Amino acid sequence: MLRRFVSEMLYGIQAAEDVKVSEIARSLAEPIRLLKTETRLCRNLAGVDLTDRINRFLAWEGSGSVQADTVPALDLGDLTKKYAKAMEHLARSAVRRTPSGDGSTGELAKGYWLCSCVAAEVCGNRIVPLYGELYSQRAEGFESENAQMWKAIDLVSQATDGRGISRLDRGGDRRHILIPLLDRRLRFESAAGWRPARPDARGPSRRAGTRCGRRPAGVGAT
Repeated sequence: MLRRFVSEMLYGIQAAEDVKVSEIARSLAEPIRLLKTETRLCRNLAGVDLTDRINRFLAWEGSGSVQADTVPALDLGDLTKKYAKAMEHLARSAVRRTPSGDGSTGELAKGYWLCSCVAAEVCGNRIVPLYGELYSQRAEGFESENAQMWKAIDLVSQATDGRGISRLDRGGDRRHILIPLLDRRLRFESAAGWRPARPDARGPSRRAGTRCGRRPAGVGAT
C-alpha cells in the first residue's frame, strides 16, 4: 500500500507539474470521483511521515558524489503560506517572508522553516540534494533550531563518512554548532568565515581555508 502511494505521488507530481493534491489526483485520471482520489491521497499523507526515510535515502544516494573537497551546503530557509488558515502546525509570525524569493525582508508571516543540504563541486554546475525537511516550532516534539541543524549534519556526515567541506549559512556561527564541529574535527566553513582544519588520517593536518584551528574570540568550550 505504501509503495503504491509513493508511486502515485511521484507520478502525479511529475505529470501535473504541481504539488497540490487536487492537481496530483486529477493527473492520475482514476475512473472514480475526483474527490475520492483526493481523500485517499490526503489520508495516506496523514498516515505516515516519510521525511526520515526519504532523507536517509537522499543522503545515501548522493553520498557517492561527495568527495574530499566537495561542498555540502547546509541552509535554513522558509516556506511562506500567506493565505493558509488550517494547515497542520502552521507557525504564525514565525517565518521571515520572502515574496521576491531572494532573501528575507525582515517581515514576519505564516509558514514553516526549511532545513536543507545540497552538495556541489567548487568549479562544477551539478547540484546533488542530500537532505530536506520542513519543520515548525509549534509541532509536537520540536526541540530547537540547533537540533534541526544537527539532525541534518549528523545524517549527511554519516552517509558521506565525513567527506567534503561543509558550508553553513544562516545560524552556522552559533557556539552550539561551532564547538561540536570543532570537537568532531569536521571540515567546514561558516557564514562568518571560519574554516578549521581536519587532520588527515594518512598525514599531517589539511587546511580547508586560510584560517583554522583556533576558536572564535569569546567562544569557549562548554
